[in-house]
Amino acid sequence: MNLRARSIAIAAALLLPCHARAASTVNEASLAGVRALFGASAIVQDFEGLAGAATGTLTDGTPIPAANQLSVAGSGLPDVQSLPGLHFHSGGGTFGGGPGTPVAVLSLEGALAGTPSSPTNGIAPLEINTDLLDLGAGSFLEIFFDDPVLDVALWTSGPVSVFGQTYGGNPLDLATATGAGGEFVGLRRDTPDIERLVIVAGSAAGFLIDDLVYQVPEPGTALLVALGFGALAARRPAHRAPTAAHAPSAASGSGAKSTTAAGTPERQST
Repeated sequence: MNLRARSIAIAAALLLPCHARAASTVNEASLAGVRALFGASAIVQDFEGLAGAATGTLTDGTPIPAANQLSVAGSGLPDVQSLPGLHFHSGGGTFGGGPGTPVAVLSLEGALAGTPSSPTNGIAPLEINTDLLDLGAGSFLEIFFDDPVLDVALWTSGPVSVFGQTYGGNPLDLATATGAGGEFVGLRRDTPDIERLVIVAGSAAGFLIDDLVYQVPEPGTALLVALGFGALAARRPAHRAPTAAHAPSAASGSGAKSTTAAGTPERQST
């Protein structure tokens, strides 16, 4: 085996354990089912540490006090709660820029108290540029991740469509899922590229979400990727100038070809 073939084989061996699976969708009935898919290192955000607006009914147009809204850390919006590493908004938000319209934090009471995956708090959209609950047709909310994620799923109360995107809003290939409501819906990827998640209502009743579960790549995985490309670079033979015996003749009009390979390791999560 020549040096080039050997270096490629080494890189492949290092990269194989990283993501030996194809992109797929998630539809699971329980948090336990999602944990089994994502593994023990998955992060679960249940929103229970936030101050929610107490409500026994889900009614479109209900005013939500600023103290019971959720946005992005450092947004400058008064009395708006935040969660480190996550940015929620109901429209108009940009990664690293404007916070947009926050989302509502609801603390469900009465018959609704047992509705979410983990009682009692849930998250719902607000009508853009207002403090009013948006539970109508076409309502949506978005989540930005400070670090791109590999897997993500969330529980929803009603039918939704879920779209994986880049920070700039560009859709990812094979990154659309649908859920019927009362279940977890989400995406699994072959590489950590979900930077933005868009959740859109699939019925006129709207939706609320609970138990956001997501997975960022483990440091060891990112290191293996870097090592794989490093092995290629370290073992690539240096380019040699042709000797007189092997140089192409001027009469032939042909030129020697040389190829180079370059790779950029994936961004490592912290």
